[in-house]
Amino acid sequence: MWRRIFKRRDVFFELIERASTKIKEGAGMLLDLMRNFENVKEKASKIKEIERECDDITHEVFEKLSTTFVTPIDREDIYLLISRIDDVMDMVYAVSERIVLFHINELTPITIQLGEVFVKSIYEITEAINHMQHLDKAFNILRHCVEVNRLENEGDDLVRKAIGDLFGGNYDPVYIIKWKEIYETIERGIDKCEDVANVIESIILKNA
Repeated sequence: MWRRIFKRRDVFFELIERASTKIKEGAGMLLDLMRNFENVKEKASKIKEIERECDDITHEVFEKLSTTFVTPIDREDIYLLISRIDDVMDMVYAVSERIVLFHINELTPITIQLGEVFVKSIYEITEAINHMQHLDKAFNILRHCVEVNRLENEGDDLVRKAIGDLFGGNYDPVYIIKWKEIYETIERGIDKCEDVANVIESIILKNA
């Protein structure tokens, strides 16, 4: 019989949910940056602020883990989950940072496609996290995780095509280096979402 992973209003769940909300907020800003390519530096700066807020939440979880004797689930799982969530936010900022750092004036269509896959992956893991208090809805939680895995494969296909087009075209080396780095940074972000999904799946199975 299913039981709750986190008790109602558990402090660890509240912090994890707050971090989840932050990465969703950051993802929305990244998507806006890509689709409405203006005031890019200002938008990247706001994403950085969210990244710092997510760092603060992560450190708060670490501090509470060090001072809490009994945790709702294995402390290693709480540590892994909040760390992987923070990794995702780091990658959201890393994408915006590279766009600014490389003085990109216009995004390629496939960059926007990749960004949309990244953001969809983030939305899926945030939905999974929001249901973690209710193990009787484990099917819905796992469904979101499966979708993240599918999106990761879609992202891989897009990156292979993007890099293939880069090296198959008549581009100068600097152009290739810049765009290859941007494509691969987005890909790493999608991979980090899959890492979160894998941790969630593990927690669900261990606490069934």
